[in-house]
Amino acid sequence: MKSIILNAKKKSSLKEATAILKKGGIIIYPTETSYGIGADFSNEDAKEKIYDIKERDRDKPLSGIVSRVAMIKRYAKITHETQLLCKQFMPGPLTLVVPTNGAGTIAFRVPGHGFARKLSAALKRPITATSANVSGNEPLYSISGVMEAFDGKVDAIVDAGNLPKRRPSTIYDVENDKLLREGPITLEQIHSLISLNISTKNASINQSGSKLSGVSNTRRT
Repeated sequence: MKSIILNAKKKSSLKEATAILKKGGIIIYPTETSYGIGADFSNEDAKEKIYDIKERDRDKPLSGIVSRVAMIKRYAKITHETQLLCKQFMPGPLTLVVPTNGAGTIAFRVPGHGFARKLSAALKRPITATSANVSGNEPLYSISGVMEAFDGKVDAIVDAGNLPKRRPSTIYDVENDKLLREGPITLEQIHSLISLNISTKNASINQSGSKLSGVSNTRRT
């Protein structure tokens, strides 16, 4: 059975793709890095299908795409540090691994590609963000490559033409300060932002302390 082909430029395609996800279906869709395989992130059966399609080890968790940072707060603990990184680098190619509201962790990002964000917004939930490839193979950027690899294996393919060849997103574990995958955003950029925030915060505290000290001294005279 052939996959349904949807044109990313048509408004109706977003509605059709969302309906497929709601039914537990699997789609291929464009992101700012490469084509990805999408399913409703909250649907465990759908996620199992992705593991089968990609021939991916079950011990490798799937990351999620959200339309905006507020959406991930339903599932994860968002620290001040995480908020800083989101504000600076999202939408964009940065995936953050953060603690869930229960046990374990969750990886998420807000993508730079408009269709991917709209898809999550329309579903009102995160969608899976794993690249459209068989595990171990290179990500796919051309629609012909996607068709050859996945036509008939997924419910629908969202055709956005040939995408620019960009590296997969950087994956950074916020709690453990660990780079899990190198990508367009470097560890140096992440550390620089965090260090700058700490320096600014300390300077503000010191300045406030000096002012309070001055007030106290005035009162003693």
